[in-house]
Order: sequence, then structure tokens, then C-alpha cells
Amino acid sequence: MDKRKIAKLEEHGWKVGDTADFLGLTKEDEAYIELKIILAEYLQEKRTEKRLTQNQVASLIKSSQSRVAKMEKSDHTVSLDLMVRSLFALGTSKHEIARAISIKKRRPTVQMKKPIGKQKRIPRPHPSRRIHTTDLRPSNQPN
Repeated sequence: MDKRKIAKLEEHGWKVGDTADFLGLTKEDEAYIELKIILAEYLQEKRTEKRLTQNQVASLIKSSQSRVAKMEKSDHTVSLDLMVRSLFALGTSKHEIARAISIKKRRPTVQMKKPIGKQKRIPRPHPSRRIHTTDLRPSNQPN
């Protein structure tokens, strides 16, 4: 984001920063999350490069498809250990993993914190106007 736009946002009460600022992360937390995201992206890249499904990778590592999906999305419940072991199971060398970690730099993000002052409230529909699942049935089906 250019400096003029940042200045204009700050002028109107917005605070501009990155994700770590917004979440209050330490440098160590930020590095850990970055590493996990890089490994997750690299795992998905290696799986698709080898033309394997998530089920096939799950069989290789003796896990489930949903676990592989969580690894590829860098879910907080997945350990770095499992991600690295999965990469090794796909035939990735230590050098390839090291290269992926050192080369891949994620694009920095800019997050805007809520402005100081009164927030506009978004009105919710009245309960009588909410759509119910029964309203979504085709009209030719009986209730």
C-alpha cells in the first residue's frame, strides 16, 4: 500500500499494520506460522506434482484424507513433525525442504484495524423475515 493511502487512512482514524501487529504475535510466533504455511504449500505442491490424491497420500503416511487436507491448509492441529514426515514420504529430500523454506517468501499483508470512534451497526433482518429451510423446498413438494 502506498504511503499516501496509509496517511489518508490514519487521518481518518484507521491503524495500519501487518497480520502480526493485528494478532499481537511475537517474532517467534510469526516465524513458526510462516514456516508452517510454507511447508503446507510445499506439501500440496509436491502432492499435485506427483499427481496423487489426498487419499493416496493418506495411505502412504497411514493417516486419513481429512488429516492431509488439514496439513495442506496449515491447520493449527497439525504438527510440523507430521508435515515434514509427509514430505519425506512423498520422496522429498532434506535439501529440497531446506530450499523451499529458504526461497519461499510469503507476500506481506496489510491489515487495517477498526477505526477509533463509533461503528456503524449493520441491521439484521426481523425474525419474521428470516428464511427457513422449509421455505427453500420446491413449491410442488408437500410440506
